[in-house]
Amino acid sequence: GKTEVAYAAERLLYDRGHVALVVDARDRPVTGAAPSEPAQPSEAVLELCRRAADAGLVVLLAYAAPSGVGRTLGQTAVGGERWLEIAVSAPLERRRAAASDFYARHPEPQYEPPAAPAAAVDLGSLSSEAAARVIVDLLEQRGVFSPR
Repeated sequence: GKTEVAYAAERLLYDRGHVALVVDARDRPVTGAAPSEPAQPSEAVLELCRRAADAGLVVLLAYAAPSGVGRTLGQTAVGGERWLEIAVSAPLERRRAAASDFYARHPEPQYEPPAAPAAAVDLGSLSSEAAARVIVDLLEQRGVFSPR
């Protein structure tokens, strides 16, 4: 779900004349962890995000980030003023289908919900495209770029 939403937001941003970069956990280099494990962004990934944001790109970091500590690392890397945390929820069946290997090993994974996300989107009631519109509208409201 989070990846589809990120790519839909990237497309909306492109259609509005903005450059965005999706950084997806599924594209991470293998560093000993199983690909189906929830990944926290590595220091190298966070540095890439910081540099891309410094260059003026809107960075969409599509990671599950199951712990508050991992989310804080991301926020620190790119800067609190540029960080918008979006809570993406999806029905259990959809999550299990997307990460069946992970759920086979961890039937009830630990997840620490965000304390105060900038927005929350529920893929049980919204399409990925509708969720992406929520995010892009929030970016406009926050002054990340001017509406076109």
